[in-house]
Amino acid sequence: MNLVSTSYAFTTALFKAEEAKDLSMAMMKEAVQKPSVEDAVISMKGSSIGTYLERNLVKTFEEANRCLHRYMKDALEHTLTFRPPREMVSIAETFMVKFDILNIKVALRRLIESAEAPFTEAGRIFENGFLKELSQAQAPEDIVGILQRCSLNPYAKVVENIYDIELRHVVRAETKLDEIYFKELEKVLGKTDDSSLLKKALGIMVDLINLRILLRAVLKNQPAKEDVFITGGEMFSPHKLSELAESKVQELAGMLDHTRYSTLVREVMRDYDTKKDIRVVEKAVDCHQLRLIRELLSPKVFSPAMVFWMLIEKEWEVRSARLVLKAVSESIPASILSDYIEM
Repeated sequence: MNLVSTSYAFTTALFKAEEAKDLSMAMMKEAVQKPSVEDAVISMKGSSIGTYLERNLVKTFEEANRCLHRYMKDALEHTLTFRPPREMVSIAETFMVKFDILNIKVALRRLIESAEAPFTEAGRIFENGFLKELSQAQAPEDIVGILQRCSLNPYAKVVENIYDIELRHVVRAETKLDEIYFKELEKVLGKTDDSSLLKKALGIMVDLINLRILLRAVLKNQPAKEDVFITGGEMFSPHKLSELAESKVQELAGMLDHTRYSTLVREVMRDYDTKKDIRVVEKAVDCHQLRLIRELLSPKVFSPAMVFWMLIEKEWEVRSARLVLKAVSESIPASILSDYIEM
């Protein structure tokens, strides 16, 4: 890696300055006690995300939600304004396709469900002005045409191959979309400095997505076939995960004791046994992902790992801020919110 690169030196300073302005637990704890969204935003203004919300004069949850959609994109553009290394830009561009995948999934679900989940104002589809057209899609071929115009051809092929619009085919397509996304990201990460470290972080992310599926299946005593898991994890293949899904709740923790995820699994088992609430899976997995990736990537400087870590961290901030402001807007007690995020 080129330690004397002026672009890396300057970009490192920008990323570390941004990291110092992360949304903290103390800010969230204070914000959730406030009587209004506007007051909650003020409690978070010591962070970049709080300052962003305040600058956009956010007063309601609906305004905050729209603003949060734009926050990651704007924060990324600000940080990458000053001619960063090209590999950082490539990582960022590929990472942000995640929001296109989310929007494709929403469009597919709208074809089979009456409830209309919201789209996210980020990604290539949004950037190219096709989000409204995507929201009006009446069939898979409508979605395919939009994806082709946005140079998302690998994902267009997946949608094109949905021969029958029913839930099981859509779920299978969603898994395939995720697999392609992670393979594309792995390809980009593999061409950069610190590629082995970045690919390890990506493998952990895939592992945790799969463990979320596995834990839900075991806790609900439901089967989980091989095709519901994503390939590309660091420690588990889809075949191994489908075998683990046949375990009893009491057996699973012991079977994973040799892995870095043993603490996570035991925490989920303990909390579920106490609360009987499947939401404990989401909270535990999110917290462990943030901790594991932070330990791996945050210490890296003069490295493309900085942009990957920033994006993961910003995604967590957006989710946490959204949950806090939603709780405030609906007068949900902090004790209930703690089921979703570490409080």
